[in-house]
Amino acid sequence: MQDNSLAPLPQLRIVEVDLSTTEARAELNCSAGKIWDLLNRGELSGYYVGSQMRITRPSIDEYKIRNKYIPRKDLKGKGSMMAARKKTRNRAEAHSRAHGGCND
Repeated sequence: MQDNSLAPLPQLRIVEVDLSTTEARAELNCSAGKIWDLLNRGELSGYYVGSQMRITRPSIDEYKIRNKYIPRKDLKGKGSMMAARKKTRNRAEAHSRAHGGCND
Protein backbone atom coordinates (compact mmCIF):
# COMPACT_ATOMS: atom_id res chain seq x y z
CA MET A 1 0.00 0.00 0.00
CA GLN A 2 1.22 3.51 -0.85
CA ASP A 3 1.62 6.27 1.72
CA ASN A 4 -0.55 9.16 0.46
CA SER A 5 0.47 11.63 3.15
CA LEU A 6 1.90 14.89 1.92
CA ALA A 7 5.49 15.75 2.61
CA PRO A 8 5.94 18.91 4.68
CA LEU A 9 6.58 22.03 2.65
CA PRO A 10 10.00 23.57 2.96
CA GLN A 11 10.23 26.84 4.88
CA LEU A 12 9.97 29.76 2.49
CA ARG A 13 12.31 32.63 3.08
CA ILE A 14 11.29 36.12 2.00
CA VAL A 15 14.22 37.82 0.35
CA GLU A 16 14.26 41.58 0.15
CA VAL A 17 15.86 42.49 -3.13
CA ASP A 18 17.89 45.67 -3.15
CA LEU A 19 17.52 48.02 -6.11
CA SER A 20 19.85 49.65 -8.59
CA THR A 21 19.58 53.42 -8.90
CA THR A 22 17.63 52.91 -12.15
CA GLU A 23 15.14 50.59 -10.43
CA ALA A 24 14.81 53.01 -7.49
CA ARG A 25 14.17 55.88 -9.94
CA ALA A 26 11.39 53.85 -11.58
CA GLU A 27 9.82 52.89 -8.27
CA LEU A 28 9.89 56.42 -6.84
CA ASN A 29 9.24 58.06 -10.23
CA CYS A 30 12.02 60.59 -9.85
CA SER A 31 15.30 61.62 -11.46
CA ALA A 32 18.73 60.10 -10.90
CA GLY A 33 19.79 63.38 -9.28
CA LYS A 34 16.97 63.07 -6.75
CA ILE A 35 18.02 59.50 -5.89
CA TRP A 36 21.61 60.64 -5.29
CA ASP A 37 20.35 63.61 -3.27
CA LEU A 38 18.32 61.26 -1.06
CA LEU A 39 21.36 59.01 -0.65
CA ASN A 40 23.62 61.95 0.24
CA ARG A 41 21.10 63.29 2.78
CA GLY A 42 20.78 59.86 4.39
CA GLU A 43 17.11 59.42 3.50
CA LEU A 44 18.01 56.32 1.48
CA SER A 45 20.81 53.91 2.30
CA GLY A 46 22.88 51.96 -0.15
CA TYR A 47 26.15 50.25 -0.87
CA TYR A 48 28.42 49.65 -3.83
CA VAL A 49 28.80 46.37 -5.69
CA GLY A 50 31.85 47.13 -7.76
CA SER A 51 30.98 50.46 -9.34
CA GLN A 52 27.20 50.01 -9.13
CA MET A 53 25.22 51.55 -6.27
CA ARG A 54 22.56 49.31 -4.73
CA ILE A 55 19.81 50.89 -2.62
CA THR A 56 18.43 48.81 0.20
CA ARG A 57 14.79 47.74 -0.06
CA PRO A 58 14.02 48.68 3.58
CA SER A 59 15.27 52.23 3.02
CA ILE A 60 12.97 52.60 -0.03
CA ASP A 61 9.99 51.27 1.95
CA GLU A 62 10.76 53.51 4.95
CA TYR A 63 11.11 56.55 2.67
CA LYS A 64 7.65 55.85 1.22
CA ILE A 65 6.16 55.54 4.69
CA ARG A 66 7.82 58.76 5.93
CA ASN A 67 6.56 60.68 2.91
CA LYS A 68 3.09 59.19 2.65
CA TYR A 69 0.38 61.68 1.78
CA ILE A 70 -2.30 61.84 4.45
CA PRO A 71 -5.36 63.84 3.40
CA ARG A 72 -6.65 66.30 5.96
CA LYS A 73 -10.32 65.97 6.75
CA ASP A 74 -10.68 69.64 7.67
CA LEU A 75 -9.84 70.81 4.14
CA LYS A 76 -13.27 70.70 2.52
CA GLY A 77 -14.89 73.20 0.24
CA LYS A 78 -13.53 75.80 -2.15
CA GLY A 79 -12.22 78.20 0.50
CA SER A 80 -10.28 75.44 2.19
CA MET A 81 -8.71 74.45 -1.13
CA MET A 82 -7.21 77.92 -1.41
CA ALA A 83 -5.92 77.61 2.16
CA ALA A 84 -4.38 74.24 1.26
CA ARG A 85 -2.66 75.72 -1.80
CA LYS A 86 -1.32 78.60 0.28
CA LYS A 87 -0.03 76.17 2.91
CA THR A 88 1.69 74.10 0.22
CA ARG A 89 3.23 77.23 -1.30
CA ASN A 90 4.47 78.36 2.13
CA ARG A 91 5.97 74.93 2.75
CA ALA A 92 7.73 75.02 -0.64
CA GLU A 93 9.10 78.50 0.09
CA ALA A 94 10.37 77.36 3.51
CA HIS A 95 12.03 74.35 1.88
CA SER A 96 13.64 76.60 -0.72
CA ARG A 97 15.01 78.91 1.97
CA ALA A 98 16.33 75.97 4.00
CA HIS A 99 18.09 74.42 1.04
CA GLY A 100 19.56 77.50 -0.56
CA GLY A 101 16.98 77.93 -3.29
CA CYS A 102 17.43 74.53 -4.92
CA ASN A 103 14.40 73.00 -6.63
CA ASP A 104 13.72 69.45 -5.39
